Amino acid sequence: MNISQTPVTVLLFALAKEQTGQSSVAVSVPLPTSVRELKEKLASEYPDLAPLISLSRFAVDHAFATENCIIHGKEEIAMIPPVSGG
Repeated sequence: MNISQTPVTVLLFALAKEQTGQSSVAVSVPLPTSVRELKEKLASEYPDLAPLISLSRFAVDHAFATENCIIHGKEEIAMIPPVSGG
């Protein structure tokens, strides 16, 4: 069975944005998908981000999401790396 892949845009901030030189990236995933599955796909397509992905929080429609949160494709998704400040 051929599962259709749909591009999902992930907004990048802080170190993730610096590492890629982009404010967002597109990752193709079957929908619906979980945040966990999106993170795995993101790590496989952007291996330089993999260590940062495991430390980052993900937000779906402006709210922090658990790894079990389901994405249907219309949501705004953001990867928010840990930041330090003073």
